[in-house]
Amino acid sequence: MGPMGPQVRHFVMEITIARPICAALVFSVLASLASASEGAKMTIDLSPLGQKGQHITFTQANEVKLLPKAVLDEFPSGIVDSKADFQVTDVVVGKLLPTRRFIVAGISEKYCLVHYERGGIAHSWLIALFILSKDKAKLVWVSMVPGGGKLSFSKLKAAVESGDLRDQPGHTYW
Repeated sequence: MGPMGPQVRHFVMEITIARPICAALVFSVLASLASASEGAKMTIDLSPLGQKGQHITFTQANEVKLLPKAVLDEFPSGIVDSKADFQVTDVVVGKLLPTRRFIVAGISEKYCLVHYERGGIAHSWLIALFILSKDKAKLVWVSMVPGGGKLSFSKLKAAVESGDLRDQPGHTYW
């Protein structure tokens, strides 16, 4: 039978046939994940954030440029995209960078829920809720994420609805 036995030939045939199918499957899964994230819609109960009876459908945003201008204006020192450099500590080396780094947001007609990282002397992760009105955004609630860390859009929903977050406007330099 030559240098390859029947089992090896069978295995080689299976790999040769399976490789294109696996590649197509992986591509399909990755494409669906990409489309399921940006622009995904999710209803979040804002009652734990002091917005009683507000079950709001938010559209997911994964880039700063998708935030309403009025919300961006509320970050006077700026906020950068999740992969951009930012001022992680309070020690400035080189040029001064923005101290906020965007993670994910939910945007509706009336509200904007923003999850971001804040650098400086107390590196932390926060969630802020803004009420939108015409060309204005008003910060109405802000909390540090217990235990820190980045949250996905679905975990942001779970954190908000858990009731474990505490409004800290006077205690948290947002």
